[in-house]
Amino acid sequence: MFGSFTNTATTTSTIRVAILYLQQQREFSPMEAAGTLVSFSLLVVAGSTTASWLIGAIGWRRSLGLGLTVVASGNAMMATWPSVAGIATAAGLCGLGIGIGSVAATDMGTHLMESFKATAAGLINSAAQLGTAIGTASILLVSTISSPRHAWITAAVCATLVAVTTSLRHPERRPVR
Repeated sequence: MFGSFTNTATTTSTIRVAILYLQQQREFSPMEAAGTLVSFSLLVVAGSTTASWLIGAIGWRRSLGLGLTVVASGNAMMATWPSVAGIATAAGLCGLGIGIGSVAATDMGTHLMESFKATAAGLINSAAQLGTAIGTASILLVSTISSPRHAWITAAVCATLVAVTTSLRHPERRPVR
């Protein structure tokens, strides 16, 4: 569940910071800002469709860790290359990462006895919703009191820490497909 929380906490929030940055610092219209970040949505689909293969190849935890590492890379890129092209590319990385990580977290969390699957799915979804709310509040606060750059760095560090701890946890069984 913590993976689902972190996935949304470190992507939804940073995309919102990017939207505000593009509108306030670069004077983009709302449509221009949204168009710049469409790479996020497109690459969520790409990440989601490759996640099943990754899970079979490297397992749930490492797939989740890889997804969070890609998210961290996207956030770090936004912090270090805040040009329009940099933000569009970084948003795509965040989308790719959350696509991989979300599928891995959901598949891992619902690979249970039939009687527990519905409850697990609800808890995973709730964790993702809380991640969106708490992550957005926290990262926007950092952006407001400091700068968008510091907000993106904060999100990158959070995603990295969870990626490392998720990937290095005890050995896992690979899913049978």
